[in-house]
Amino acid sequence: METKSVSHQDIVNAFRKEGNSEIAKHSSRFFKTGKDEYGEGDMFLGIRVPATRKFAGKYRDASLGVVCKLLTSKFHEEQFLQKYVKGMPRTMLRYAIEKFPEI
Repeated sequence: METKSVSHQDIVNAFRKEGNSEIAKHSSRFFKTGKDEYGEGDMFLGIRVPATRKFAGKYRDASLGVVCKLLTSKFHEEQFLQKYVKGMPRTMLRYAIEKFPEI
């Protein structure tokens, strides 16, 4: 697959197919996402970290703009995925989004 022309939506669609509803339920309980709990409102797809790392390897050449959009996802795993695609901390990507909003 030619990843330089891959879109944000291509990555999201492929990644969401990896989700598992039982793991998502477990993650929601583990991270206490209920009302008045510390993870209130967090949403999960049910994708474990090793699977996220493996998936990210397919998209290492995706553009920074495409990867930055993952930070805006409502799903925990998609936000986490950006770290493995570009190997950058979230703070660096957030800086890039603020400094260069056109990407």
